[in-house]
Amino acid sequence: MDGRIDSTDVEGDPQFPRRFRHLYDRLRAATGFGAACLKSLVISESNANGPFVGVPHDTELARSNFARRKTLITAFRDELLGRRVFQLLLRPLEDEAVIAERNDALQDLLEQAVKTVLYTEGGIYGNSVITRLPELPVFDYEDDRMTSHYYHFINDRRIRGFAPAQGGCSLIVARPGLAYADMQSFGQFAKRSPYQMFPAEVVGEIIPEKTCTKSKAMSRKTKSSKTTKSRNKKAKTDSKPDSKSVVSETPSESQVSNAPDADNDSKEKREEKQKIPTLEHLTPRLRKTFWRD
Repeated sequence: MDGRIDSTDVEGDPQFPRRFRHLYDRLRAATGFGAACLKSLVISESNANGPFVGVPHDTELARSNFARRKTLITAFRDELLGRRVFQLLLRPLEDEAVIAERNDALQDLLEQAVKTVLYTEGGIYGNSVITRLPELPVFDYEDDRMTSHYYHFINDRRIRGFAPAQGGCSLIVARPGLAYADMQSFGQFAKRSPYQMFPAEVVGEIIPEKTCTKSKAMSRKTKSSKTTKSRNKKAKTDSKPDSKSVVSETPSESQVSNAPDADNDSKEKREEKQKIPTLEHLTPRLRKTFWRD
Protein backbone atom coordinates (compact mmCIF):
# COMPACT_ATOMS: atom_id res chain seq x y z
CA MET A 1 0.00 0.00 0.00
CA ASP A 2 1.14 3.51 -0.76
CA GLY A 3 -0.12 5.17 2.44
CA ARG A 4 -1.27 8.37 0.78
CA ILE A 5 -2.93 11.07 2.86
CA ASP A 6 -5.29 12.24 0.10
CA SER A 7 -5.74 12.03 -3.67
CA THR A 8 -3.25 14.85 -4.28
CA ASP A 9 -0.47 12.94 -2.49
CA VAL A 10 1.57 11.22 -5.20
CA GLU A 11 4.56 9.71 -3.38
CA GLY A 12 2.72 8.64 -0.24
CA ASP A 13 4.39 7.46 2.93
CA PRO A 14 6.99 4.68 2.47
CA GLN A 15 6.82 3.97 6.22
CA PHE A 16 3.09 3.28 6.15
CA PRO A 17 3.41 -0.56 6.02
CA ARG A 18 5.61 -0.49 9.12
CA ARG A 19 3.19 1.77 10.95
CA PHE A 20 0.28 -0.48 10.01
CA ARG A 21 2.25 -3.53 11.20
CA HIS A 22 2.90 -1.91 14.55
CA LEU A 23 -0.79 -1.05 14.90
CA TYR A 24 -1.69 -4.66 14.07
CA ASP A 25 0.70 -6.00 16.73
CA ARG A 26 -0.83 -3.70 19.35
CA LEU A 27 -4.35 -4.80 18.40
CA ARG A 28 -3.35 -8.46 18.47
CA ALA A 29 -2.02 -8.08 22.00
CA ALA A 30 -5.47 -6.84 23.03
CA THR A 31 -7.71 -9.05 20.86
CA GLY A 32 -6.27 -11.52 18.42
CA PHE A 33 -9.50 -12.20 16.58
CA GLY A 34 -10.21 -8.51 15.99
CA ALA A 35 -6.68 -7.89 14.74
CA ALA A 36 -6.96 -10.87 12.36
CA CYS A 37 -10.26 -9.58 10.98
CA LEU A 38 -8.81 -6.09 10.44
CA LYS A 39 -5.71 -7.46 8.74
CA SER A 40 -7.69 -9.79 6.48
CA LEU A 41 -10.13 -7.03 5.48
CA VAL A 42 -7.42 -4.50 4.62
CA ILE A 43 -5.27 -6.93 2.61
CA SER A 44 -8.14 -8.58 0.76
CA GLU A 45 -9.88 -5.33 -0.21
CA SER A 46 -6.63 -3.65 -1.19
CA ASN A 47 -5.75 -6.52 -3.55
CA ALA A 48 -9.20 -7.57 -4.72
CA ASN A 49 -9.38 -9.14 -8.19
CA GLY A 50 -12.16 -8.88 -10.71
CA PRO A 51 -13.99 -11.68 -12.49
CA PHE A 52 -11.15 -12.07 -15.01
CA VAL A 53 -7.58 -13.18 -14.32
CA GLY A 54 -5.08 -10.34 -14.10
CA VAL A 55 -7.74 -7.65 -13.84
CA PRO A 56 -8.23 -5.79 -10.52
CA HIS A 57 -11.57 -5.14 -8.90
CA ASP A 58 -13.44 -2.05 -10.06
CA THR A 59 -12.42 0.11 -7.11
CA GLU A 60 -9.91 2.94 -6.87
CA LEU A 61 -8.02 1.21 -4.04
CA ALA A 62 -7.70 -2.10 -5.92
CA ARG A 63 -6.62 -0.43 -9.20
CA SER A 64 -3.96 1.74 -7.59
CA ASN A 65 -2.52 -1.13 -5.56
CA PHE A 66 -2.56 -3.41 -8.61
CA ALA A 67 -0.45 -0.94 -10.61
CA ARG A 68 1.86 -0.37 -7.67
CA ARG A 69 2.30 -4.11 -7.10
CA LYS A 70 3.14 -4.67 -10.76
CA THR A 71 5.85 -1.99 -10.75
CA LEU A 72 7.31 -3.34 -7.52
CA ILE A 73 7.49 -6.89 -8.90
CA THR A 74 9.19 -5.64 -12.08
CA ALA A 75 11.74 -3.71 -10.05
CA PHE A 76 12.40 -6.73 -7.88
CA ARG A 77 12.82 -8.91 -10.99
CA ASP A 78 15.38 -6.53 -12.48
CA GLU A 79 17.20 -6.43 -9.16
CA LEU A 80 17.43 -10.24 -9.06
CA LEU A 81 18.65 -10.46 -12.65
CA GLY A 82 21.30 -7.83 -11.95
CA ARG A 83 22.81 -9.69 -9.02
CA ARG A 84 26.02 -11.61 -9.52
CA VAL A 85 24.53 -14.88 -8.26
CA PHE A 86 21.94 -14.86 -11.03
CA GLN A 87 24.58 -13.83 -13.55
CA LEU A 88 26.62 -16.89 -12.65
CA LEU A 89 23.66 -19.25 -12.72
CA LEU A 90 21.94 -18.04 -15.88
CA ARG A 91 23.35 -18.76 -19.30
CA PRO A 92 24.20 -15.63 -21.30
CA LEU A 93 21.75 -15.08 -24.14
CA GLU A 94 22.00 -13.00 -27.30
CA ASP A 95 18.52 -13.40 -28.77
CA GLU A 96 16.25 -10.63 -27.50
CA ALA A 97 13.13 -12.78 -27.87
CA VAL A 98 14.60 -15.50 -25.63
CA ILE A 99 15.70 -12.87 -23.08
CA ALA A 100 12.19 -11.40 -22.99
CA GLU A 101 10.71 -14.88 -22.58
CA ARG A 102 12.99 -15.60 -19.62
CA ASN A 103 12.16 -12.27 -17.99
CA ASP A 104 8.42 -12.91 -18.40
CA ALA A 105 8.79 -16.35 -16.85
CA LEU A 106 10.57 -14.88 -13.81
CA GLN A 107 7.87 -12.19 -13.62
CA ASP A 108 5.12 -14.82 -13.54
CA LEU A 109 6.98 -16.76 -10.86
CA LEU A 110 7.23 -13.70 -8.64
CA GLU A 111 3.55 -12.87 -9.20
CA GLN A 112 2.56 -16.38 -8.10
CA ALA A 113 4.66 -15.96 -4.96
CA VAL A 114 2.93 -12.65 -4.21
CA LYS A 115 -0.48 -14.28 -4.62
CA THR A 116 0.51 -17.01 -2.17
CA VAL A 117 1.63 -14.44 0.40
CA LEU A 118 -1.56 -12.45 -0.03
CA TYR A 119 -3.64 -15.59 0.46
CA THR A 120 -1.84 -16.64 3.63
CA GLU A 121 -1.71 -13.14 5.11
CA GLY A 122 -5.08 -11.84 3.97
CA GLY A 123 -7.24 -14.93 3.78
CA ILE A 124 -10.24 -15.68 5.94
CA TYR A 125 -8.09 -15.55 9.07
CA GLY A 126 -5.06 -13.30 8.99
CA ASN A 127 -3.08 -14.77 11.88
CA SER A 128 -1.28 -17.51 10.01
CA VAL A 129 1.57 -19.59 11.41
CA ILE A 130 3.94 -21.16 8.88
CA THR A 131 6.08 -24.10 9.99
CA ARG A 132 9.37 -24.62 8.19
CA LEU A 133 12.45 -26.78 8.65
CA PRO A 134 13.82 -25.05 11.80
CA GLU A 135 10.53 -25.75 13.59
CA LEU A 136 10.53 -29.39 12.38
CA PRO A 137 14.05 -30.72 13.05
CA VAL A 138 12.91 -34.30 13.79
CA PHE A 139 10.28 -36.37 12.00
CA ASP A 140 7.40 -37.51 14.20
CA TYR A 141 4.45 -39.60 13.02
CA GLU A 142 2.26 -38.36 15.88
CA ASP A 143 2.84 -34.67 15.11
CA ASP A 144 -0.08 -33.14 13.21
CA ARG A 145 2.13 -30.41 11.77
CA MET A 146 3.96 -32.76 9.41
CA THR A 147 3.38 -35.65 7.05
CA SER A 148 5.66 -37.74 4.90
CA HIS A 149 6.35 -36.66 1.34
CA TYR A 150 5.14 -38.87 -1.53
CA TYR A 151 8.82 -39.64 -2.21
CA HIS A 152 8.67 -42.14 0.66
CA PHE A 153 5.79 -44.19 -0.86
CA ILE A 154 4.08 -44.55 2.52
CA ASN A 155 0.91 -46.55 3.01
CA ASP A 156 -0.43 -48.34 6.09
CA ARG A 157 2.92 -50.09 6.54
CA ARG A 158 6.26 -48.46 7.26
CA ILE A 159 8.51 -50.22 4.76
CA ARG A 160 12.19 -50.28 5.52
CA GLY A 161 14.30 -48.41 3.03
CA PHE A 162 11.39 -46.12 2.04
CA ALA A 163 9.52 -44.87 5.13
CA PRO A 164 10.95 -42.04 7.26
CA ALA A 165 12.37 -43.13 10.59
CA GLN A 166 10.58 -42.14 13.78
CA GLY A 167 12.77 -39.48 15.40
CA GLY A 168 14.99 -39.26 12.33
CA CYS A 169 16.42 -36.05 10.97
CA SER A 170 14.17 -33.92 8.75
CA LEU A 171 16.14 -33.27 5.56
CA ILE A 172 13.79 -31.24 3.32
CA VAL A 173 10.42 -29.55 3.85
CA ALA A 174 8.95 -29.71 0.36
CA ARG A 175 5.84 -27.77 1.37
CA PRO A 176 5.75 -25.69 4.57
CA GLY A 177 2.84 -26.22 6.93
CA LEU A 178 0.14 -23.59 7.39
CA ALA A 179 -1.91 -23.11 10.55
CA TYR A 180 -4.34 -20.39 11.61
CA ALA A 181 -4.34 -18.96 15.12
CA ASP A 182 -7.05 -16.96 16.94
CA MET A 183 -9.83 -18.21 14.66
CA GLN A 184 -12.57 -17.53 17.19
CA SER A 185 -12.63 -15.33 20.24
CA PHE A 186 -14.02 -16.69 23.49
CA GLY A 187 -12.86 -13.79 25.63
CA GLN A 188 -9.82 -13.67 27.87
CA PHE A 189 -10.62 -16.90 29.72
CA ALA A 190 -10.68 -19.37 26.83
CA LYS A 191 -8.47 -19.63 23.75
CA ARG A 192 -8.76 -22.00 20.84
CA SER A 193 -5.66 -23.84 19.68
CA PRO A 194 -4.30 -23.08 16.19
CA TYR A 195 -6.02 -24.90 13.36
CA GLN A 196 -3.66 -26.88 11.13
CA MET A 197 -4.77 -26.05 7.60
CA PHE A 198 -1.98 -27.79 5.65
CA PRO A 199 0.60 -30.08 7.26
CA ALA A 200 4.19 -29.76 6.13
CA GLU A 201 5.41 -32.39 3.67
CA VAL A 202 8.75 -33.59 4.97
CA VAL A 203 11.47 -35.70 3.37
CA GLY A 204 13.17 -37.34 6.32
CA GLU A 205 15.80 -39.89 7.17
CA ILE A 206 14.60 -43.34 6.08
CA ILE A 207 14.45 -46.51 8.16
CA PRO A 208 17.55 -48.59 7.35
CA GLU A 209 17.05 -51.97 5.77
CA LYS A 210 17.63 -55.17 7.75
CA THR A 211 20.97 -56.92 7.29
CA CYS A 212 21.06 -60.69 6.70
CA THR A 213 23.65 -61.42 9.40
CA LYS A 214 21.42 -63.87 11.25
CA SER A 215 20.64 -65.96 8.20
CA LYS A 216 24.30 -66.06 7.22
CA ALA A 217 25.30 -67.14 10.71
CA MET A 218 22.66 -69.89 10.71
CA SER A 219 23.83 -71.17 7.33
CA ARG A 220 27.41 -71.23 8.56
CA LYS A 221 26.37 -73.18 11.66
CA THR A 222 24.46 -75.77 9.64
CA LYS A 223 27.37 -76.18 7.21
CA SER A 224 29.86 -76.63 10.06
CA SER A 225 27.59 -79.19 11.77
CA LYS A 226 27.23 -81.14 8.52
CA THR A 227 30.98 -81.24 7.97
CA THR A 228 31.64 -82.41 11.53
CA LYS A 229 29.03 -85.15 11.18
CA SER A 230 30.53 -86.38 7.92
CA ARG A 231 33.99 -86.40 9.46
CA ASN A 232 32.76 -88.42 12.44
CA LYS A 233 31.11 -90.94 10.11
CA LYS A 234 34.32 -91.33 8.11
CA ALA A 235 36.31 -91.83 11.28
CA LYS A 236 33.90 -94.53 12.49
CA THR A 237 34.03 -96.41 9.19
CA ASP A 238 37.81 -96.28 9.17
CA SER A 239 38.04 -97.55 12.78
CA LYS A 240 35.61 -100.49 12.30
CA PRO A 241 36.54 -103.20 9.79
CA ASP A 242 33.85 -103.96 7.26
CA SER A 243 32.68 -107.53 7.04
CA LYS A 244 31.86 -107.21 3.35
CA SER A 245 35.40 -106.15 2.54
CA VAL A 246 36.81 -109.11 4.45
CA VAL A 247 34.52 -111.57 2.72
CA SER A 248 35.31 -110.14 -0.69
CA GLU A 249 39.02 -110.88 -0.19
CA THR A 250 38.30 -114.64 -0.22
CA PRO A 251 36.79 -115.51 -3.59
CA SER A 252 33.74 -117.70 -3.57
CA GLU A 253 33.00 -120.63 -5.82
CA SER A 254 30.63 -118.59 -7.98
CA GLN A 255 33.35 -116.03 -8.60
CA VAL A 256 35.81 -118.70 -9.53
CA SER A 257 33.32 -120.33 -11.92
CA ASN A 258 32.54 -117.01 -13.60
CA ALA A 259 36.20 -116.04 -14.03
CA PRO A 260 36.63 -117.36 -17.63
CA ASP A 261 33.43 -115.59 -18.71
CA ALA A 262 34.92 -112.33 -17.46
CA ASP A 263 38.05 -112.98 -19.47
CA ASN A 264 35.96 -113.63 -22.59
CA ASP A 265 34.04 -110.34 -22.05
CA SER A 266 37.26 -108.41 -21.74
CA LYS A 267 38.60 -109.90 -24.98
CA GLU A 268 35.42 -108.99 -26.88
CA LYS A 269 35.60 -105.39 -25.63
CA ARG A 270 39.19 -105.14 -26.76
CA GLU A 271 38.30 -106.37 -30.22
CA GLU A 272 35.45 -103.83 -30.48
CA LYS A 273 37.80 -101.00 -29.49
CA GLN A 274 40.24 -102.10 -32.15
CA LYS A 275 37.49 -102.08 -34.79
CA ILE A 276 36.56 -98.39 -33.99
CA PRO A 277 38.58 -96.08 -36.31
CA THR A 278 40.83 -93.54 -34.72
CA LEU A 279 40.68 -89.79 -35.25
CA GLU A 280 43.49 -89.90 -37.80
CA HIS A 281 41.48 -92.24 -40.06
CA LEU A 282 38.33 -90.13 -39.76
CA THR A 283 39.90 -86.80 -40.75
CA PRO A 284 40.70 -86.47 -44.47
CA ARG A 285 44.21 -85.91 -45.66
CA LEU A 286 45.11 -82.32 -46.49
CA ARG A 287 46.75 -81.30 -49.74
CA LYS A 288 50.18 -79.82 -49.69
CA THR A 289 49.12 -76.85 -51.77
CA PHE A 290 45.88 -75.02 -52.37
CA TRP A 291 45.97 -75.68 -56.14
CA ARG A 292 45.07 -79.08 -57.52
CA ASP A 293 47.79 -81.08 -59.14
